[in-house]
Amino acid sequence: MNRLILLTKVLLLLLLFYSCDNDTLTYIQHIESPDRQSIICLYKENTGVSNVEFHILKIEKAIGPDRQISKTDYDWILDRELINNFEESMTYATNPKIKLIDNRFLIFSRSDYQFALYDLKLNKDILNIRDPWSEWASKNIWAENGTDYKTDIKDERTDYGLWIKKNLDDKIVEYLKTNR
Repeated sequence: MNRLILLTKVLLLLLLFYSCDNDTLTYIQHIESPDRQSIICLYKENTGVSNVEFHILKIEKAIGPDRQISKTDYDWILDRELINNFEESMTYATNPKIKLIDNRFLIFSRSDYQFALYDLKLNKDILNIRDPWSEWASKNIWAENGTDYKTDIKDERTDYGLWIKKNLDDKIVEYLKTNR
């Protein structure tokens, strides 16, 4: 019985600690915007044990990229958000970064794949599937059809990666070739 009480207390303490640490967005990177009046910042938000959400915000230089941004500042975040991207599985959530091409195209990548493209000149999201894992999973590609991509390996990680390559990364590369 004492073990159960101790385990419960430890679990509650961990949950309390985790929730306190989870009240703000975590700064990752920033770049100067082409207008030189603002900066484009990449932040991470842990939304659960195996979920992460990325926010790319265009903010005023005076604010600074490492300003503590509370997740409760929804309107402030939404007013500045260019791209929002969520990874439900954490499978392809490592090494998130942003880069600017031709002072016009903003690319968000993670795990060596390009996940989103934003055109700063048009002020428009060109390609961004907000929750790519759910989009892929809803198609049930590998579970119903084996693998739609002709690989010998039938596992979630491989097929999800192939889907990302085909439906996000390759499409961004093609769009840039056509519109640069």
